[in-house]
Amino acid sequence: MVDAPHSDAANGGRREAFFFSLFFYLLFFLYIFLYLDPRLIHFSLPSFWRLPPYVPGSGGFVEMPDFPGKTAVCAAGVLLYCFHYSWAGALIITAAAGLLSWGTGQCLDAISGGRLRAFRFIPAIVVLLQYSRYHHYLMENISLALGLLLFYLYTRACMRRGTLRFVLFLIFSVAIYYAAVFAYLPFVMLCALYESLIKRAWLVGLGTLASAALIPLAISALLFDINAAEAYLCILPNDPAIVPYDPLTVYFHGPVLYYFLYVFFPIAGLACVYWRYNGDKLQDRFRRFKANKGKAQKKKERKNKKGKIEQSKADTSQIASQSQGMLSAAILLIVIFSAVLFSTNHQERHYLRIRYYSQQRMWDDVLREGRKLEAERFNVCYCHDVNRALYHSGRLLDDMFAYPQPTGWCLYNVEAASRSLSAMEKRARFLDLSETFYELGRVNGAEHYALDALTGLQYHPMGLKRLALINIVKRRPDTARTFLLTLREDFFYRDQAQKLLDRLEADPDFSADEEIQQVRSLTPDNDSIYGCSLEELLAKNKHNRMAFEYLMVDYLQRGKVPEIVQNIERLSEFHYSAIPRALEEALLIYTQTTGEKPDLHGYEISPESLKRFQTFLSASSKYGDQQAALNELADQFGGTYYFYNIYGFAGCQLIR
Repeated sequence: MVDAPHSDAANGGRREAFFFSLFFYLLFFLYIFLYLDPRLIHFSLPSFWRLPPYVPGSGGFVEMPDFPGKTAVCAAGVLLYCFHYSWAGALIITAAAGLLSWGTGQCLDAISGGRLRAFRFIPAIVVLLQYSRYHHYLMENISLALGLLLFYLYTRACMRRGTLRFVLFLIFSVAIYYAAVFAYLPFVMLCALYESLIKRAWLVGLGTLASAALIPLAISALLFDINAAEAYLCILPNDPAIVPYDPLTVYFHGPVLYYFLYVFFPIAGLACVYWRYNGDKLQDRFRRFKANKGKAQKKKERKNKKGKIEQSKADTSQIASQSQGMLSAAILLIVIFSAVLFSTNHQERHYLRIRYYSQQRMWDDVLREGRKLEAERFNVCYCHDVNRALYHSGRLLDDMFAYPQPTGWCLYNVEAASRSLSAMEKRARFLDLSETFYELGRVNGAEHYALDALTGLQYHPMGLKRLALINIVKRRPDTARTFLLTLREDFFYRDQAQKLLDRLEADPDFSADEEIQQVRSLTPDNDSIYGCSLEELLAKNKHNRMAFEYLMVDYLQRGKVPEIVQNIERLSEFHYSAIPRALEEALLIYTQTTGEKPDLHGYEISPESLKRFQTFLSASSKYGDQQAALNELADQFGGTYYFYNIYGFAGCQLIR
C-alpha cells in the first residue's frame, strides 16, 4: 500500500507524456500538411532530384551500382516519390521525426538510467526546422533512425560478457555501414560511450573505436567497387546538397541543421553519462534549497491535525501540480511552433508555389504568388513562369512590367540566361523552354530541350508526356507510344498515359484533337533546333498570338520602339479591342523622343495612359538627373514601361 501513490504518480506521468507526445505530433503533422505543403518539394527539381530518382516500373534502383548507404538512399527516393500527395509527405516526415524521437528516448534511457527524457523531442524539432526552410534530409534522417534502432537493440541484448557484445557490435556496424552509412559514426561513438562509461568495459570501448578504422576498409574491399579514400570519406558528414553517392565530393560548410542533428547524439550521450553519475547530487541540492525556502510553510501545515483538511490540501497540491505541468507543456508547444513559424523561409515557399502552380497551369495562382516575391529573388526560371502565366491570362502586354524582368530571361538567349544557374536549375529551365517552344510551334526545339533535361534527370514524368505529345505532332506514333508506355508505369500518371495510348490506337494522327492540330499549324517548314525566330513563326502563321506577344516583349526589353510602331497594324489581326498598356507607353515614348505621331491604324491611346505619361514627365523634370529621381519615380511608376525604359529594371510597383 505504501508504494501505491508512487505507482499512481508514475502511471499518471506516463499518461501525461503519452498525451503530450500525441498532441505534439498531431500539431507537427498539421503544420507540415496545411502550411508547408510537402508536394511543393516533390515538384521542385533542385530539391526533389537531389536523390537518384525512383523510376516506376524499372525495378527500383537495381541498375544503380552498389555503394555504402544505398539502402537508405533508395528508401528515401521511394518515399520522396510519395510526396506527390501532400498528406502522404506530411505523414512520412512526421513518422521520420517520431522514429528519431523514439530512438533518442531509448538511447537516453539506456545511457542516463531513465533521466533527461525531455531531450527526446530535440531531433523532431530539428526536423521541423529543416522542412520549414524547405531543406529535406529524409535520407539522412532515415539513416540516423536506423542507427538509433540498432543501438537500442545493442543495449537491450542480455549479454554480460564483453566479447559477445563486441561481436554483436561488429555485426550491427557492418549492417549500418552497408545500409545507412551516414549514421555509422554516431552509432560507433554511442556504442563506445556505452561500453566505456556505462558498462566500464574499457577494452570493448577501445575496440569499438578501433573497428571504425577497419570496418569501412574491409567491407568496401569485399562488397563495393570503391577505393580506400572513398570508403572513409563516405562516413563523414558530407554537404547534403551534393549527390549522396559521390563520396569524393566533400564539403564542410553545409547546412547547420543537418550537422547539428549529426553531432547531437554523441553530445547528448556525454551529457547523459554526466547526469547518470551526478544527477542525484544536483537534484539533492535543488531539493534542499526548495525545502529551506518552504520551511515556514511546512511548520504551519504540521499544526493542522485534521485529516480531512490534510487530504484536501494534498488533493489541491496534486491538482496544482497537474495544472502546472499542463501549463508548462502548452508554453513549450507555443514556443516551439512560434520559433518554427518565425524561421520558415516564406520566400522559398512562394518560389516553390510558383513552380508548382505553373506545372499545373494554375495561372492566377502563379501571379498571386509572384506578387509576394522580393524583386531581387527573381531569376530567369521564375520570371519565365510569371510571364507565361501573364500570357495565358491575357495580361502579358499590359502588366508584365509590374513584375521583375531580369536581363536574359527571354527565350532565345538560352546560354547567356543560364550562366548564373546551377546544373539542376538549367535542367529545370530546359523543361520550361520545352513547354513554351511547344506552345509556340517550335516542336524540334521543344524536343531538343526536353531530351537534354531528361538526360540529366534520368526520369521526369512531365518531360515524358511532353516528348510523347511532340512525337504525336510530328506523326511518329511508335516513338510516342514508347514514351507513353514508360509513363504508364508511373502510378500518379497512369491514367493520363493510358488515355493518350487509347486515343493513339484509335486515331494515330490525332486528327480530331484541337491542340495537336493547332501546334501543327504553327510549326514552320524550316523549324530547326536553333535557327527559328519569332518573326519566322509569324510568317508561317500570322495568327500565332503567342509568337506576336513574345516578339513585342522582346522589342520592349531591348528598347526597339520603332519596331513596335511598325507592328501596331497587327493588333487587328489578333482582335485586340485596344492597344495593350505597355505598347501604349512605348508609343508615347516614341512620340516624345522623335516628335512624330505614329500611325495607330484606327486605335487610340487611352486617356489614362496620356495622363500617366504627363505625370511621369512632370515628376522626372523636377530633378537634375535620372538617379536623383529614382526613388520618387519607382514609387509611382515602377510598374510602367516608362520606368523600365530609363532604368532597365521593373517590378517596383504592383498593379492591383
